[in-house]
Amino acid sequence: MATRVVGRPRSFDKDAALEAAMLKFWQVGFDGVSIRDLGKAMGIGQTSIYAAFGDKASLYYAAIERFESAEKVLDMSAFQASPSIDEGIAATLENAIKRYTSARRPAGCMILTGRVADKPDQRKIVLKLRERRGRQLAAIAQGLSRWVGQGEATYASQYLLISMMGLSTRAVDGATAAELRRTIPFIVAGALAACASHQHE
Repeated sequence: MATRVVGRPRSFDKDAALEAAMLKFWQVGFDGVSIRDLGKAMGIGQTSIYAAFGDKASLYYAAIERFESAEKVLDMSAFQASPSIDEGIAATLENAIKRYTSARRPAGCMILTGRVADKPDQRKIVLKLRERRGRQLAAIAQGLSRWVGQGEATYASQYLLISMMGLSTRAVDGATAAELRRTIPFIVAGALAACASHQHE
């Protein structure tokens, strides 16, 4: 009688699978995709997803981590490379617009425009996105602190992050890089005004 041979689980490229999951989440959001859909995008079965990444929420956390690193959303080196605060802000916005409108990636920022229904069983995911947006806020404030004090940097960074969320949303809606770039002078002026308003308080 023939002996049944149990094959080993099919191996897969975990990095490539995570990249595929990140792109899927980026395109449709956490609520817009099922584990089955993720498996199809990643080219692996649901069992393999659970074994390699955990549940859907854990996979989403890993995708956010990958996005933050790959897209360099915390890189505010443009501030350090610029000779003045207005040029630093403009360069930072230009870098963001390039990311939001890249032809090789989904439009917008996965973190800034990422939406998750605030249901009890998804509260941790909502808080994770909020925390990641807070990291971007802190990075912007740190970049601005080269020229202004902590209070001014706090005010201006809030304004800039709100503006970047708007740019990301417009990119998702189909706005071109050229269209978004036209807003840069107005955003720079607003950020500088935010700094000035704090100085006068």
